[in-house]
Amino acid sequence: MSVEVRGALSEWAAGLLLSAIPLLAHGLVAIGMKDAGAGAVQPDFTVDFLFGALASAAAGPFSACTRLLNGALNIDKLGKRALVLIAGGLLFMMGAAVMYGLTAAGVASDSMWIMASGIYLGAVICSLFLELTIAAALAR
Repeated sequence: MSVEVRGALSEWAAGLLLSAIPLLAHGLVAIGMKDAGAGAVQPDFTVDFLFGALASAAAGPFSACTRLLNGALNIDKLGKRALVLIAGGLLFMMGAAVMYGLTAAGVASDSMWIMASGIYLGAVICSLFLELTIAAALAR
């Protein structure tokens, strides 16, 4: 495995860990409250999935932009695939932001967590492929 690919995978894993921290913390609190006899706790993980989607979706495009701005990456080395993945990451980020606003305003439905988890999964996959595409461009 090349140095660039290892670097891309470690950056992606760090972003994934950061995006999953609120979800894990919320899960632990829900378990703790249930064990403490706080009554019927109905945890809503929608906001946690949306925060994770925002963090995961933003990491790739912003990483690519900072590499382009500091000269570590040349726009000519990036192909159309990288540009599509950057746009996809930004679209996932905007979708998560809109859903986050709806959830914070109390307008979201009870099944919003299903869409939020789908956006989270899509953002994680998109960011992984973007990091690997950037690594391939850096290896050239």
